Amino acid sequence: FLMGLPFLFEADMVLRLWLGEIPNESVALFRLSMMIVMLEMLGHTSTTACNATGNIRRLSVLSTCCSILVFPLTWLFFKLGYEVYYTYYVSIAAAFVLTLIRVYMVSRLTGFSISMYFKSVIIPVLLVVSTSVCLPLYAKLEFGSGVIQSLTIMTISVLSSCIFIFVFKCFCA
Repeated sequence: FLMGLPFLFEADMVLRLWLGEIPNESVALFRLSMMIVMLEMLGHTSTTACNATGNIRRLSVLSTCCSILVFPLTWLFFKLGYEVYYTYYVSIAAAFVLTLIRVYMVSRLTGFSISMYFKSVIIPVLLVVSTSVCLPLYAKLEFGSGVIQSLTIMTISVLSSCIFIFVFKCFCA
C-alpha cells in the first residue's frame, strides 16, 4: 500500500513517462490492477499461516477453484457485451472472496479468531486506507498535472501513508 498509493494517484504521469503515448483505458486498467494486488496482499499472511500448519491441501483446492472461476466469469461478461473493465471487477471480487476463504481456513486450522482478525487487521487497514488518501487526493485536485506536481503528490502519498500507519498502529494495538 505504501508504494502502491502514489502510483494509484499518478498512474497517468507514470504511464506517460514510461510509454510516451498512453493507450485508451490503460490508466484505469493500471489502477484496477494495483487494487487487485493490494487486496491480494491482505491474504498472503493467511496463506503462510495455513502453510505453517502443514494442512495445505484444502486451502490450495479452494483458492485454485476461486482463481479459476475468474476465467469463465470473464468470458461470460465479454459474451454479454461488457467492457474490458469487468475482467478486473471479477478479479477484484475473486480476490476478496479468496481473502475471506483464507481467513476462514486460518481460523479453522489454527484457532485464530475471525473477529480478532477483523479487529487487528481489517479495521486498521481500512482506517489507514480511508485516511491516507485524503491529503494526496486534495493535493491532486489542487496541483494539477506535471512532473513536479506528480513527484509532490507521490511524496505526500508516501508520507501520508507512513503517518497514518504509525497513528493507527499505536491506537489500534
